[in-house]
Amino acid sequence: MEPAISPMRTAILHYVDEMDAAAHDLKKLFARAHEIRGFAETAGMITTGRIAEILCRYMDDMERAGKPLDNMIVTLHASAIARAARAEEDDVRMGEKVAAELAALVARRLAEAH
Repeated sequence: MEPAISPMRTAILHYVDEMDAAAHDLKKLFARAHEIRGFAETAGMITTGRIAEILCRYMDDMERAGKPLDNMIVTLHASAIARAARAEEDDVRMGEKVAAELAALVARRLAEAH
């Protein structure tokens, strides 16, 4: 598994670049975040995967509720995913704090939507 980590990190960074380029194409942004969510943790990018998971759940839940996405929330998550993915080391403690704050923001927005 160890030899696969470097190529996986490279692939995740490629998805992050595509996600950045797709900032106004929410379907593509979701697809890239979903890919990142799928294997970031396996590549040792725990924070990146966690934030991608929160974004994907937010987007899914808002779609199910038939409510529009809050562009600020999407942008904050996309930016946090990119920062975490491009960081040299995965600072899990700080990443969990950021992820918790983003999750709280999403929870408030979802409560407002229902």
